Amino acid sequence: MVTLGRDPVAAGLAEAGIGPDGGAAVPARPRLHQAIAAGGTEDRVGLGAGAATFGALLHLTYHTLAKPLAFFSAGTLAQLHSSSDIDEIGSGTLGRTPVASALFLLAAVMVTGSPPFGPFFSEMTILRAGFAGAHTGAIAAFLACLVLLFCGLFYQVGRLVLGEQGDGPRNAPDPERFDAATATTIVVATLAVVSAFYLPDGLLDLIHAAARVVEGGR
Repeated sequence: MVTLGRDPVAAGLAEAGIGPDGGAAVPARPRLHQAIAAGGTEDRVGLGAGAATFGALLHLTYHTLAKPLAFFSAGTLAQLHSSSDIDEIGSGTLGRTPVASALFLLAAVMVTGSPPFGPFFSEMTILRAGFAGAHTGAIAAFLACLVLLFCGLFYQVGRLVLGEQGDGPRNAPDPERFDAATATTIVVATLAVVSAFYLPDGLLDLIHAAARVVEGGR
């Protein structure tokens, strides 16, 4: 029986498209990791200098917590439903697996750069620096792409988590269970939420130093 206590890291790697041999696993139908990838960390460093570079590196920092949460929770949902195929899992998972579904929804909100979480502030830093610079057209196109990514991801996540529950055996998951694996995912979620409101001064200094290196030591 697949339970919440099985290895969410291995399942999360599978959701990331990494097979057991380390090779790429390419799905033929829409799967959970594809929904996560819709809110991926795009290359933002080239959108400007100064504050934009700092914002891009800050964005990467926030994603070091948001992405593990996304893949762990997606892996848990896949295990509980014995499938990572969105259509096979069926809609309305929040009513069947509330803990895993709530964590997955939280991760989706974070990786899309929605307020009040950290990626929102890093995105705004990049956009503000970009519009203040000489690449207004590129920034406008970038902003339009962000809107499309947001809509695409939340269409998939919304119909999966918040949709009407279906009938039939394919919608019946294994029971959730609180154990070390669940606790680990909740700890990651807590750290991701806290990081939106507090980052240690030492970490911020390190990000500023990395931004100077990216810009050629200025």
